[in-house]
Amino acid sequence: DSTTLSDTFIEVTDLTPGKYTIVVSAVGATGAESPPSSEYLLDVVEILQAVDPVRVLETRRGPNNTTFDGRFDGTGRVAARSTTQVDIVGRDGFGADTDAVMVNLTVVAPDGPGHAAVFPCGDDVPNAAMLTYAPGTVVPATALVGLGDGAVCVYSHAAADLVLDVTGVATAPGFPETFAPKRLYETRIGSQNFTFDGKQQATGRRPAGSITEVQIDGRLCPCDYDAVFVNVTAILPSAAGHATIYDCTGNVPTAANLTYGPGDVVANAAMAKVSKTGKICIYTVAEIDLVVDVSGAVRPLIEPATAGPWRLLETRAGASNTTFDGQHQGVGRIGAGQVYELLVRGRGSIPEDVSSV
Repeated sequence: DSTTLSDTFIEVTDLTPGKYTIVVSAVGATGAESPPSSEYLLDVVEILQAVDPVRVLETRRGPNNTTFDGRFDGTGRVAARSTTQVDIVGRDGFGADTDAVMVNLTVVAPDGPGHAAVFPCGDDVPNAAMLTYAPGTVVPATALVGLGDGAVCVYSHAAADLVLDVTGVATAPGFPETFAPKRLYETRIGSQNFTFDGKQQATGRRPAGSITEVQIDGRLCPCDYDAVFVNVTAILPSAAGHATIYDCTGNVPTAANLTYGPGDVVANAAMAKVSKTGKICIYTVAEIDLVVDVSGAVRPLIEPATAGPWRLLETRAGASNTTFDGQHQGVGRIGAGQVYELLVRGRGSIPEDVSSV
């Protein structure tokens, strides 16, 4: 007799995080079930868990300038070209299994122009900037950052005050993958303006109304990714406008990942879906210099769901100021101190049981 073996894929949904045992048994042609032949341990984890924002670094002094646990606050302005280590593991709510964090860094009143980066401690300072600033400005940016020895490190080119908040936690090593920020795309020309692998650099300013394809697959590893965590910077736009990141499929979405004015330097982070050809696309309304950095990625079958981008809220009125489904649009300006409740679940293809976005 000959036996034919084939792969069998079973999709199991609605499992809460925890440990499970899968028992595999064979059923013969007569319908008789054999004793269990194999047991597998399955560890179900929540890939990226949203948390209420907590401040983990605050260099300014004052009664309102504190961290959630009193550590790393009032430390004073950081010096130019300095690196500040911020411990994460061991602080309330951050256990030894914390592998990466979603952070929001704000640079306050820098002494001069420059850039800042957040990266795993122990790595070299990356050439990729999380944000770029001008003297005296207040500039925030968001990124997914892996931990090194239980900490993240913050580099600032100019002397400045720094504020660092954590908004998400990943506890499964490698899910998603995190690494020191790498520059994937750079339009500017110069000795300091290069990508990590020499590809897609010095390409020149992107024209108004253009779509830029950024190659992902094959550059970070000999593998394919379903999504990447990117930081996109629009530099010196020729006019007011916006940029949109999407998976190169279909029409450009109406939602914007970042909005800029003429002469601005504006950065924003996003989880971008990768196309079947291994690329992401970036549309810009105005002519700009464009920089794209990556700090994390997710592989097939383990990724959080990616969708859109879709505009969920638009307070402005006007024919071009719409949400993707007509809800929560033209609602008017939000007043000072006001809290606006935004419906997310059940809109478009967003599941009714989605836990974070």
